[in-house]
Amino acid sequence: MKKVSNPFGNDSIFPLNRNEQKMGLFATFALWLAANFVITTIMTGMMFIPDISIKDAMLAIILGSVIGAIPLALTGMIGTRTGLPTMVITRAAFGQKGFILPTLLNTLILIGWSWIQAYMAGLSLNYAIHYTFGYSNINLFVILTEILVVIITIFGHRGVEKIENIVSTAILILSVAVFYKLFTTYDVASLVNIKLNENPAITPIIAFDIVIATAFSWMSSVCDFNRY
Repeated sequence: MKKVSNPFGNDSIFPLNRNEQKMGLFATFALWLAANFVITTIMTGMMFIPDISIKDAMLAIILGSVIGAIPLALTGMIGTRTGLPTMVITRAAFGQKGFILPTLLNTLILIGWSWIQAYMAGLSLNYAIHYTFGYSNINLFVILTEILVVIITIFGHRGVEKIENIVSTAILILSVAVFYKLFTTYDVASLVNIKLNENPAITPIIAFDIVIATAFSWMSSVCDFNRY
């Protein structure tokens, strides 16, 4: 049977052989680091404070991340061992025809997330351009951002792997710069002892649940990355 593959990324739904799994430790680490340093994850953490204390927020994030990473890692191991993408693996539970349902749902979810990320990236790019040159056009920059995402996607896992190595390094550098600015501008004690909201919408257990849900949100794509 002839394999249907992407002429750019050369990806397919067929199992990969061991000699095709060329992603090493650093590439895998960089990919997942960049995947979790997205703006939506950062904004999720920002939602916790000042509804809950920094101590409770850190505890919820650490525990939620550790517990949420366990099934995520186990599912990733299936992708590594079988060389199959996640939606193909769902055939074992839903059958040859039944897997169409999770596949359609996953497609809709990923389209939505893609546009959310593009919108936030467009806002950031628009702010930078407006601050530097005085020009503002959010719709244009959102579309340009989404076009860039589509171009990367066309090249399949190769494009993702290459771009994530660069992005991960840039994110780490920017994170250091942000924390440096934060802790040199504000006193650490004032950040730790920040006044909490009198009527919080988020409690520690809700924050914990959100963190686990964030980890689980990658479940539909984990094999697609780890199969390489």
